[in-house]
Amino acid sequence: MPPLLLLHGAMGCQANFDALRPHLSPYFALHSLDFWSHGTAPTPSEGNLSIALFAEQVRCYCAEHFDQPVPIFGYSMGGYVACYLARHYPQTVAWVHTLATKWAWSPDIAQRETALLNPDRIAEKVPKYAASLAQQHGAERWRDLLLQTAQMMRAMGDAPPLSGADFAAVAPPIRLSVGDRDAMVSLEETIGVYRQLPNAQLAVLPQTPHPLDKANIAFLSASIQEMGKLHYTT
Repeated sequence: MPPLLLLHGAMGCQANFDALRPHLSPYFALHSLDFWSHGTAPTPSEGNLSIALFAEQVRCYCAEHFDQPVPIFGYSMGGYVACYLARHYPQTVAWVHTLATKWAWSPDIAQRETALLNPDRIAEKVPKYAASLAQQHGAERWRDLLLQTAQMMRAMGDAPPLSGADFAAVAPPIRLSVGDRDAMVSLEETIGVYRQLPNAQLAVLPQTPHPLDKANIAFLSASIQEMGKLHYTT
C-alpha cells in the first residue's frame, strides 16, 4: 500500500483530517504531522514561522520515514508547503494534491487576511472558533499562533515564497483543487498557477467552501485516490 502524507492548513492540526482518513485508509498508508507551533508541535527554537521552515520540517520527516518519494495531500497552507517542497526538494515528492491553497500574495492581500487574525476580537466575536483553537493548540498558545501566522502572511505578501519561475520549475505532478464556494481562494488564482505548472491537473469541487470540514469529502477522496492510481508504481 503506497504512503500518503497529509499536511494541514494554517492554524490547523493533523486532527483536522479525521473525517477524511476513513475514506483514504483503504488505499494509502496515511502519515501526518503538526507544523511547528501547531497542535502538539513545539514552537521552533530559532526563526519565525515560514513556508520554508515548514518545508524543511516536512523534508526531515520524509527523510526519517520514507526511502522513496512520497505522495502528499496538502490542505490550504499545507498545499503551499507541498508545492514549495516539490520545487526545492523534488526528490522528496512523488506527487501533490492540494485543496483550497491560497496562491496569490501581495501586501494588500496579506493585510486583508491578517486583519482577521486578532486574538482578542476572535475571542469576543467568535467564541466557538476561539474555543476550537484553544482545544487544538492549547489555552494560551493559540493566541500566539495567530500572531505568528499573521507575521508569516505579511512576509508572504512582501515576498511570496513561490513565483512564476518557481511554478514553471516544479517537476512532480500536481493536482490543484479548489471549492466552487471558496471565499478565500479564487478559481482565477488557482487556474493561474495551474497554467504555469508543467505537469498539472485541475479539479473544482462542487458545493465546497474553504473550510476542510465543509468540503465534499466523497469527491475529494475520490480525486486523491484517482491521483494515486495515475502515478503509483510498484
